[in-house]
Amino acid sequence: MRISRYRDDQISGFFVFLILSVFVAFSMFVMLLGAGAYHSARMRARETGDYRILTGCIRTLIRTGDGFAGISVRREADVPVLVLDEPYGDMHYLTRVYVWDGWLRESFTDGEMPFDPGSGEKLCPALGFEADLENGLLDVRLMDAQGTWNEVSMVIYANRQTDSSAD
Repeated sequence: MRISRYRDDQISGFFVFLILSVFVAFSMFVMLLGAGAYHSARMRARETGDYRILTGCIRTLIRTGDGFAGISVRREADVPVLVLDEPYGDMHYLTRVYVWDGWLRESFTDGEMPFDPGSGEKLCPALGFEADLENGLLDVRLMDAQGTWNEVSMVIYANRQTDSSAD
């Protein structure tokens, strides 16, 4: 009788261990699946966030700039630049938007100051910038940190548009 009872305890202990092992394995599987889904969601959010930040910077700058006398696209210091001319009294200031050293940058300076690409404020990571302004339509292409091109197209009011030129 003692041997039978000892054997039953061993078998029931084995089944408890087996059930516990299956539970642990299943829990680990669910955790790994959840971690993969979380990683995918974060990557999509990062890509969407980069797009929104890059394009939002340009849209916001153009839409909120009610004091601009002119908007132009130029090449300054061999860098493509979106230039917003802002008069204030007898002075005029230039806001330049461009990509330099892996960043979308904004530089606000006196209109007489020479352009220094390294002095602009860093807005967000970006690898490329292209802009074109024709017949009141501003097209801007920005490359995000992952190498994806994002586009913004906006109609510029006729009294604020100046011709694109290369300096």
